[in-house]
Amino acid sequence: PKILAYAIPIASLVSVTLVFSRMSAENEITAMRASGISLWQIVNPAILLALASSGCLFYLNMFAVPHLEATRKSMMKGELLSNPSTFLRGGTTIDLGGLSVDIGEKQEDGTLKDLRVIEVDKANDIVSNQLLAQSGKIIDTTETSFTIEFIDVIILDNNWEFTKNKDGKNESLSGVKVTRLPNANTTYTFYTNDELNSGNLRKRAKYLNIKEMIARLAVLKNKEQTKTVRREHTDLLYNLNKNLALSFSPLAFLLMALPFGLRSSRSETSMGLFISLIVMMTYYATILITGAFDKHTAMHPEILVWMPNIIFQSLG
Repeated sequence: PKILAYAIPIASLVSVTLVFSRMSAENEITAMRASGISLWQIVNPAILLALASSGCLFYLNMFAVPHLEATRKSMMKGELLSNPSTFLRGGTTIDLGGLSVDIGEKQEDGTLKDLRVIEVDKANDIVSNQLLAQSGKIIDTTETSFTIEFIDVIILDNNWEFTKNKDGKNESLSGVKVTRLPNANTTYTFYTNDELNSGNLRKRAKYLNIKEMIARLAVLKNKEQTKTVRREHTDLLYNLNKNLALSFSPLAFLLMALPFGLRSSRSETSMGLFISLIVMMTYYATILITGAFDKHTAMHPEILVWMPNIIFQSLG
């Protein structure tokens, strides 16, 4: 469903451009208008299809996708508890409470390569310890934990930091106690229930359906308007308006695609399609850019996210 939310508008854009470009290239548009059929009558089926697509997207963006994404995240956490080896993959990072495990590579026999375990001092928000290992493997698994044996280990402990040179660039490490265990093994037990219990009980804005968003906005309105509350309020408003704006994207794409299709000739069909693809990329790039301001109250991202729809529909 999450892919459909983007595939349906793109399919509308491409299909409208191709269909009306071919009709125009074969002079069918000219023949229809000469027979007394108005331009609005010609494009009515496409407009009705775009409105139907928008209704489908409204359900997907406002109900189905948030619910299924929240369910997927919950299932992944549950799978981590019962089968940690599934999620210990090459090129991934697993967060377990105050620990973060980076895995460079996973071989077919289950051996993990280029491991790094980072312990963060949350009170001071700094890295307090690091464990580096050339390889490792899971040697024991229980319902609440799994144990990794690390091979050829280097341990960096104490609160370490870089010293700066005159240009302000990192020059060297200071305050680091290095413990090397060459050709020696060490084990560490990771408690997966820490991961299950470390998250916030409240769902993030992108996992809320429209009813839950409106309910939370009503609750925040009655709270003391601190900076944190205002940022959460803006985040909720942005996600609500983004989902609504994306729901109307088929109509925006239709109105931009129709001129390219209706005005094209035999030599311009491919160019009209190319321009339509540029329109599509511009639209989604603008949506992504507005997402960078989703917690900046002063920028009003909940209004900015509507700009692509307003501009594209007006131009179309």
